[in-house]
Amino acid sequence: MAEERKALYSYSEVLSQPPLLEPTPVYPTSNRTLAWAVTEISTEYRDLPSLAQGLLPDPSVRLWKHQWTSLKTMLQEGKDLVVTTGTGSGKTECILLPVLAELARESEGWPASPPPLANRKWWKDDSSEWQSQWAHTGRSSQGSHAIRAIVLYPLNALVEDQLRRLRQTLDSEEVLSWLDDSRGGNRITFGRYTGATPVSGRPGSESAVQRLRHRLGSLAVESAAVRGDVDLSLDVKYYFPNIDGAEMWSRWDMQHTPPDILITNCHMLNIMLMRQIEAGMFEKTRAWLQRDPGNKFFLIVDELHSYRGTAGTEVGYILRLLLDRLGLSPESDQLVILATSASLPDSPKSREFLSEFFGRDRFEIVSEDQEPPEKDSHSTMRQYGDAFKRFAHQVQPDVLSPMLPPDPESTTSIRAMSELVEALGCQTGPGDEAKHTLAQALLEIGADDSIRDVCLVSGGSREVRATRLTELDHTLFGPNNTGHTATDAMRGLLLALGMSRNEAHGTSPQPIRGHLFFHNVQNMWVCASPDCDGSLHRKVIDSLEGGPGGKGPVGTLHVQNRITCSCGGRVLDLLVCEVCGDILLGGYRGKADVAGQPVEILAADRPNIADMPNWVSGGQKHGQYAVFWPLGIDEPNGEPEDLQFSH
Repeated sequence: MAEERKALYSYSEVLSQPPLLEPTPVYPTSNRTLAWAVTEISTEYRDLPSLAQGLLPDPSVRLWKHQWTSLKTMLQEGKDLVVTTGTGSGKTECILLPVLAELARESEGWPASPPPLANRKWWKDDSSEWQSQWAHTGRSSQGSHAIRAIVLYPLNALVEDQLRRLRQTLDSEEVLSWLDDSRGGNRITFGRYTGATPVSGRPGSESAVQRLRHRLGSLAVESAAVRGDVDLSLDVKYYFPNIDGAEMWSRWDMQHTPPDILITNCHMLNIMLMRQIEAGMFEKTRAWLQRDPGNKFFLIVDELHSYRGTAGTEVGYILRLLLDRLGLSPESDQLVILATSASLPDSPKSREFLSEFFGRDRFEIVSEDQEPPEKDSHSTMRQYGDAFKRFAHQVQPDVLSPMLPPDPESTTSIRAMSELVEALGCQTGPGDEAKHTLAQALLEIGADDSIRDVCLVSGGSREVRATRLTELDHTLFGPNNTGHTATDAMRGLLLALGMSRNEAHGTSPQPIRGHLFFHNVQNMWVCASPDCDGSLHRKVIDSLEGGPGGKGPVGTLHVQNRITCSCGGRVLDLLVCEVCGDILLGGYRGKADVAGQPVEILAADRPNIADMPNWVSGGQKHGQYAVFWPLGIDEPNGEPEDLQFSH
């Protein structure tokens, strides 16, 4: 039975689903680089490309049309913005670029920041008192530390993703170096203010200081370890805070010097508006807004469609309270509203919702359809299956061993990429880098269009959808008889896409996201009949060399709850003794009439449906639930009396 259970876990979708692959969609291009776009808008924002180089590392990349429209709508036309393009469409860039543009313009007037104080990292000395993170800056003396943008998310998981993007944008080495050279050592500060942000309480409390000292000490060690690990990819470090970067360390630091960009959720914002300890953050922001009518406050709301009904009404009132605390009316020209939504069409009803939710009506709803792949392009890939199979065997010969991604710079990989280019019928020139020629070859045979075509067709829509790897593999290369999740041809194609790079902007010819789904096993069920003949898994196990064979005390195992087995036997909860491994059955007690006599029965589900409203607890108590030990008459220790097995 243990072997059968192992087989169920190994060869079915009980513990996990096959991976889903989601190719990044392609949208119409604006044919403008960021630098070109800025010159068309205003020279005031000329430094935006330098500040945004962490967000858009390649200056030659053309903005998508909706990204250009978003930038122009906010900076040139002064309208609010709602971006409704799909996943992977660069909505983050649509939202962050206008904010960064305004910060690049304003930061030109900031006073230079003097060097940090000697005791800035106060937690290293057990006798030191708490010191504010940015108290030493010229902005502190000028009073220009204020919240320039509040980013609201409905879920903390989305906050984490946005933090990673902000670290990549504002804490990259290139941006920090530019800020040192061009902004007098100032930083564009940002911080997460949620229940996970250390620490609660007021500055000065000894216990709170010690808790914060411990947290910051651990954070410093973690930050140094991540940035000192040469084996990690460059992107991994942005999942962790940089203790020497622009990210705020604690609540106390943000209360003393509010961050330029504050990330939180509506529940926390509501609490902040009610408490005195955070009042200074709003007062400093209000004073900064009143100091110069040209200063802009950005209200950014992600997943706008989630704020509907009563909950949406409450959030709408919270936003009005926020504006009131900042001295802004909903119609203020100093207020800029940016929002994203994947399901908000440009319709009168949508505009009515925007007007009622925000209290103003100057929105531009920006959307864009994906550029479709070439129709039926997936049908051309099967002819290249053998070439991709050979490539997979060359760069990753042992697929079952613990794997690291192949090194595209190794001699083996370079030779394999060159041979694949030739096998695909493409040419290489003298001095060409293998990863660049492979990218060009993949584009020439339509590998990018092929994958997007399958993901488009499988979803039955006009947009690329995440698709099971097994379905993608079958459509591109035919049936999979290997016993593995993917054929070697599919593996080779994915490896080729991952190892190749476009020469122009250093990205894969078709970036792909992988989605992996796992869940814990809540229970397993078993047929109570030892004569059950419906166990296909048992037949497979019995056919293996050294298989257990024979008949056990129970029948077929089931990974999903059901009343009866295919053999007609009763299905009950499977219970196994952790000490001896013996098998027991569990079920809810019920009554049945057999030949005019009342008998007690067991069922995997509660049999008395009429009493369900009274069962408010899921607990299994003796009066409701019984454990049955299938001890047969041939058992030598069947005392005090042998139990007849029945199902």
